[in-house]
Amino acid sequence: MPQRITRRAALAAPLALAAPRLLRAQESYPNRPLRLVLPFGPGGVSDTLARLIAEQARQALGQTVVLDPRPGSNGVIATEHVARSARDGYTIGYMAYGSMVTGPALGQPLNYRMEDFQLITAIFRAAQVLAVARNLPVRDVAELVALSKQRPLAYGTVGRGGPGHILMEMLAGETGGRFENAVYRTEATVVQDMIGGAIPVFMGSLLPVLQQHLAGEVRILALTSPQRIEVLPGVPTVRELGLPGMEFMYCHGLAVPAGTPRMIVDRLHRVFSAAIMSEPVRARMTPDMVPDITSPEVFTENIQRETAALAAVIKARGDYGGLMRRRRAPPSAGAEGGPLLAGPSPGLPARRRAGAGIAKLRRLDQWAGNRPCVALLRRGRRRIGIGRIGGRRGRRIIIGRRRVVVVGRWRIVRVSRIGRIG
Repeated sequence: MPQRITRRAALAAPLALAAPRLLRAQESYPNRPLRLVLPFGPGGVSDTLARLIAEQARQALGQTVVLDPRPGSNGVIATEHVARSARDGYTIGYMAYGSMVTGPALGQPLNYRMEDFQLITAIFRAAQVLAVARNLPVRDVAELVALSKQRPLAYGTVGRGGPGHILMEMLAGETGGRFENAVYRTEATVVQDMIGGAIPVFMGSLLPVLQQHLAGEVRILALTSPQRIEVLPGVPTVRELGLPGMEFMYCHGLAVPAGTPRMIVDRLHRVFSAAIMSEPVRARMTPDMVPDITSPEVFTENIQRETAALAAVIKARGDYGGLMRRRRAPPSAGAEGGPLLAGPSPGLPARRRAGAGIAKLRRLDQWAGNRPCVALLRRGRRRIGIGRIGGRRGRRIIIGRRRVVVVGRWRIVRVSRIGRIG
């Protein structure tokens, strides 16, 4: 008598046949090059560390680890790409703090959730530094705040909603200072513009400004770490300055798409943990960085706790600088180069504020849409100023989808490297 095949058995048969093949694939992993997706461009400390970590991982895995930089939107572009990647362990995401913590905590419109990722390990924790251009007439944070109350100052960061942006909005909220966020692709570009006089203030990582500070080209005013660091004994912490709420240590980490086999996750954790703790990698960490190797479970718990804590702070202190407004992110193809000053600032020559690039209005209109941009404005022949396009704070300049409208006698003379403020 023929044996009857149940529906459950029929559905389970393909899985049973595929299981040995999946097991063999996991055991032979990796059998082709891996991809490490980076949320930043070349030139920063994180880029340097990522290259060193990839080289150490290549030696351990026997396969090339190809770097795939996808900068923009405070790490969101790269993070979304990783979330959509195959769950086979061949695409690894370098996770920035902004995409892991600040974006979800601010309720920004994201095309991913942290549940879409399997975290592997943290890489390091580090402080942020507040630095100013050499020719800005301030010597400490109190003088910087006092100057900003007279004239709003622009500060450079690598992302809206990132640690630098959050901390500067905290500084403005606690002291009454007036600052405008100028978004760049890399911190190295911010520092270059600081030295050139195009941007007066920087909030970000230590490495891009350390040597310039020691050479006297910029001045570091404060650290967000719990204590002073040996290489900068004369620079106070924010707690010493009476701003304990700004004490902050951000982290970076590694992740793969959720659903990646646990055997592969465990191997990646072993390999990358050893790479992070290797001598070449630790030697390139800045003095404010602390290696932070954690298990996937502990790393996940830490990120969840920090996201909840930051969301509570934002809710208690208010909507810093409109951070929680749901705005459409800029397109990945759009350049986020260095914008100019939010207004004429003492100590910064007008000819330097003009920036390096002259853009046609047609290109600006195509890129900007209704998003804020920065332009150099002239009224007759009497004076030059910096204004916004597409925002209420604009000096009577409105930009739309199809046309540019100039209200009053202001006219656009020169546009920065297609940057944005916001």
